[in-house]
Amino acid sequence: MRKILILILLNCCFLKGFTQENVAKLSRADSTFIKKAEDYKHNGDYENAIKYYTQAILIYQDGQSFMERGWCYYSIKDYENCYNDFYKAIEVDPYNYELHSYAAQSIKGYPNRDLKSAIKILDNVIKNDPNGKYYSQRGDYKEDEDYADYNGAIEDFKIALQKDSYSYDLYTSLSNCYFHLKDYSQAVYYMTKYIDNDPKGYEICKQYYWRGIYKSYLEDYRGAVTDFNASLIKQCVFPRPYEINLALGKCYYFLNNYKSSLVYLNRGLSQFSKDNSIVYYSDGTSGKDKEFLAEVYYFRGLVKIELKIKGEACLDLSKAGEMGVSDAYKVIQEKCK
Repeated sequence: MRKILILILLNCCFLKGFTQENVAKLSRADSTFIKKAEDYKHNGDYENAIKYYTQAILIYQDGQSFMERGWCYYSIKDYENCYNDFYKAIEVDPYNYELHSYAAQSIKGYPNRDLKSAIKILDNVIKNDPNGKYYSQRGDYKEDEDYADYNGAIEDFKIALQKDSYSYDLYTSLSNCYFHLKDYSQAVYYMTKYIDNDPKGYEICKQYYWRGIYKSYLEDYRGAVTDFNASLIKQCVFPRPYEINLALGKCYYFLNNYKSSLVYLNRGLSQFSKDNSIVYYSDGTSGKDKEFLAEVYYFRGLVKIELKIKGEACLDLSKAGEMGVSDAYKVIQEKCK
């Protein structure tokens, strides 16, 4: 009975010349279509949510319904319909710049990842609404490896920080940009800013790990060892313990502490073989896993050379060579005759 009354009210409103906006104000909050769509969306049933939002759109033609349906399309990775819905929402509410930012996000999610167009949309958003979150979003897109405008991203992240000094994740983003620009001292500086401001952050062990990597590039191996150990203590999902132990083994090698280096390299290899969460491909390892194994065998071979364990060293170097480490054969030619 209630549905019939709502439909009668809608017909009366249109007959009396009411605008669709007025109809939406009168009845959208009571819409069964909206309520069902929201229930399905909250339960993760986006296909059915889309059906009910579509019914609501036929009646109300309001920006919010287009936006909500757009997010449902985004959730099922139908980026083309997502993008179309956000732009329809923008037509209804052209000064809602948050919708523009959503449209940019959907473009970035396209299979062809049109970052240039997404950034162009955000240029217009920032021109009209210089909110810090839009600078941060544009910085994220510029930082993307498929766009790689790291200097432009740094500029955006710094402006975003000026507008919101509590957005500590921006320090990590700045650090990553400087790393790609090979400015390792600035990479360390901004990662330290993150660690100092958010020492209990949910990704803190990742930040210690990456700061250790940056210090390694600066040949600050003792400082790197401290950071890698801190990362191990935090016990996060990433980086995996075997990756941290490899990093520690390399640092101790460069510090000429070969016994400690061997301990950590062996530990890393042992953990790698026991890690049941690794996804293996047809040849037994993924590309990243091969890189890990190649590094372990190469550095363990170098360490064993220094420890006068020549036979085992040459076998490790041979394995590294098989995995693409060309320098391993140079060492073999020199040390394994």
